[in-house]
Amino acid sequence: FLSLSGLRIGEFIALNREDIVWTDKTALRGNIEVRKTFHIERRKVVNSTKTENSSRKVFIQPELGAVIREIEEYVSAQDLATHIFFPDTNGDYMRYDAYRKYLGEITEKVIGRRLTPHALRHTHTSLLAEKGVPLEVISRRLGHGDSEVTRQVYLHVTKGMEESDNELLSAISLLT
Repeated sequence: FLSLSGLRIGEFIALNREDIVWTDKTALRGNIEVRKTFHIERRKVVNSTKTENSSRKVFIQPELGAVIREIEEYVSAQDLATHIFFPDTNGDYMRYDAYRKYLGEITEKVIGRRLTPHALRHTHTSLLAEKGVPLEVISRRLGHGDSEVTRQVYLHVTKGMEESDNELLSAISLLT
């Protein structure tokens, strides 16, 4: 979910089911309305986001829509009386530390490297950039007020982008 949406972990934890707004549930299209965050130190939802620009609608592309549907089905099968989009096993807000630990352990086993929830935001940015999504679009999706923030903090050259650049340069002759 995080690598497909680009949400911050606090934004994800704070999501309620009503924050997922389907415009076409059959086609798995809609928006995630990001209006609040989970304050990790205080262990509660705060009715504001990290910055003014962080309040946004994140478009649900079909790939993300499929993951959201799986989450909805999973939570529904747990038979929990909760409005939280992705609750813990008691129907309460997920514990950030437990999720970070779990993610680190699983990614270390699977890919040989511990990832953090924030690393998935970086992954999202790199994937969008590799697909040629304009920097301004990526910035708005991440909730940045200025694309320069995105450029400085998040854009890492991915191997795919590097290979694409090399293909472009290989196809030209500068002196003939």
